[in-house]
Amino acid sequence: MNIKDVANTPDKHRDTLIAIARAGDGRWPELRRKLLAAGVDEGWLYNLELDAREHHEVAREERLARPEPESMGTDPDLLRRELEKKFADYLSLVLEAPQHLDAETLLELLEEHHETFRAQREIATPAERALSGVSSVGRLFGADFFDQNNKPPRRKVLLEQRDMNEQPAPFLPLGKVGLFVSPGGVGKTTVLSQLAISVATGLPWLGFEVASPGKVFLGLGEEDKDEVHRRLHDAGNLYGLGDKDDAHNPMAPSMARAREHAAKNIHAAPLCGKIVPLLEEEEESAFMGELLEYLEVHAGEDGWRLIILDPGSRFMGIENENDNAQATRFIQACERLAQAPGQPTVIIAHHTNQPATREGAVDQTAARGASAFVDGARWVASLSPEIVPEAWMRQRRVHQAVLMRHLKSNYGPRAKEVLLLREPCGWTAAGVDETRAFIEAVKEEKAQRQAEDKERAKLAREAARASIADSESKDTESSKKNYQGADIV
Repeated sequence: MNIKDVANTPDKHRDTLIAIARAGDGRWPELRRKLLAAGVDEGWLYNLELDAREHHEVAREERLARPEPESMGTDPDLLRRELEKKFADYLSLVLEAPQHLDAETLLELLEEHHETFRAQREIATPAERALSGVSSVGRLFGADFFDQNNKPPRRKVLLEQRDMNEQPAPFLPLGKVGLFVSPGGVGKTTVLSQLAISVATGLPWLGFEVASPGKVFLGLGEEDKDEVHRRLHDAGNLYGLGDKDDAHNPMAPSMARAREHAAKNIHAAPLCGKIVPLLEEEEESAFMGELLEYLEVHAGEDGWRLIILDPGSRFMGIENENDNAQATRFIQACERLAQAPGQPTVIIAHHTNQPATREGAVDQTAARGASAFVDGARWVASLSPEIVPEAWMRQRRVHQAVLMRHLKSNYGPRAKEVLLLREPCGWTAAGVDETRAFIEAVKEEKAQRQAEDKERAKLAREAARASIADSESKDTESSKKNYQGADIV
């Protein structure tokens, strides 16, 4: 602070000095001594201190007179908003008169109050008070909460599908935890990289519309920086983001905007070789705290829309995968991530168990480890590698095809299967008719193979019976010869 300027025109700086005197953080006594040394009248300073104490007492009485919340405990959301307002008011006070502060002092003040603000926010975190916000439903939602005119807010959706009447219907809800399950090496990471591009840009994902585009945190636990680059490069080119701008192409402006959104909205985390469990001995880990802080700092105005953690085993911690209690705690940690700014959807990529991997079929029981993963998740989808007829593959000139199945949906109808065809840069969705034809072809192929297996089993049984009968016949002849030889002797 420019002491000389304050000493020459003290009335001009009165509000700023009162704010510093009220702060009670130890800065005022030293500042007071400097002002006295610069020639500021001691009586003027004394009256200023009286005003500062009066302001403090008035604020204290207002706080005491404020009614207690009707719910149990202190509402963390209300406390957070109050702290944010207090911090914003302080910044406004400082920035209204920047000429009174030198750059070094201003930086110190901002850092000091920012640290205090962050510490207070930690106290106000929702995880610290599990019963905050609990009250009677009449107080929470109004006495007429069941009335037709008092409808609850509409559920927010990240992805939409089309219902039987071609109307938008929820597919993937916003702010919930979901699982994406498949055997290893089938294509989970590729599909989820495409999902990151879609949510970041607003472009459709495998036939599903993006209802809430925005920021994406893509945490890939098995990939390094170069591999993440390759995956996003391929996914972007599949969407046409790598095409050069063409003045004659009507889609060129929208593709240019999509490239900008992808570059700005996707936050990629190459985590290969790093220890990144969300939990350590049933408590939130250091990495969890680091992730929550990153999501808070980089949320921007609109917050996050999607968090992808792939694969889930890298984020679960040691020996947590097969324990139902630990699996439930992991889902709760993911729910904490879903409370980050913007209330993003959290998708965990997970592997199937050995029976499902061998047989190829994927359902709700196919997720590896504890059943609490599927029980706790609100949405589950899978990639199912099918026995694809060779003639069908040759006819369509594709070398790989899988079915994406919607296995669980707590907040809307389950979508029909989607046939995914492998392209050089990623997966594309086939049409409804082609998906139906594929499913029928797979059924026929399975039925034919089962019939062939039955026939082979039947021939094997008949051969075994013939072998046994032949062996018994030989044993009988040998017994007869031995008996006749015994009579001669």
